[in-house]
Amino acid sequence: MVLLITEGGDPDAAYRIARVFQNDYERAIYLISGYCKSAGTLAAIGAHEIVFGPHGELGPRDVQMSKRDDLNEMQSGQTVMAALETLQQKAFMAFEQYFVDVQEHSFGRISTKTAVELSAKLAAGLFSPIYQQIDPMHVEEAGRASSIALRTGKT
Repeated sequence: MVLLITEGGDPDAAYRIARVFQNDYERAIYLISGYCKSAGTLAAIGAHEIVFGPHGELGPRDVQMSKRDDLNEMQSGQTVMAALETLQQKAFMAFEQYFVDVQEHSFGRISTKTAVELSAKLAAGLFSPIYQQIDPMHVEEAGRASSIALRTGKT
C-alpha cells in the first residue's frame, strides 16, 4: 500500500512511478488521504486499486508547469495549448474578415488573389508581434506534458 499526498510534479516521473508499481507488484493499492493533484493523479490512476480517506481527492490531470521568469508560480500545461489554439482562431477570423471587407468595399475591382494577399498581410501585421513572443520550446514542453497526462490516463 502506498500513501500518496502531493500537489503534483513531473509527469514523466509520475508515469514511471505508475509503471513500476504496475509491473513490479502484483497488487498496487494507493491510499489517498489528502489532496493528490496533477502528476500525483497520474501516478494514482496507475494503481490497481485506490482507497480514499475522508479528505482524499484527486486533482485535474493537466500538468502544472513553472511559469517562465516566475519563481514558485505555476500554470496549467493546457493553458499554453488553449492560448495557442485561440490565437490561431483569432488570426484566421481576422484574415477572413479582412478578405470579406476588401471584396465588399472594392465592388469586385480587386481580384481574389490580391484580396487574399492583402488580407494575409493585414492579419500577419496584426498577429506577428504576438506570435513573436511565443517560445516554441515552452509550447512543445506543454504539449508533451499534456500528452503524457492523456496517455497515462488511458493505460
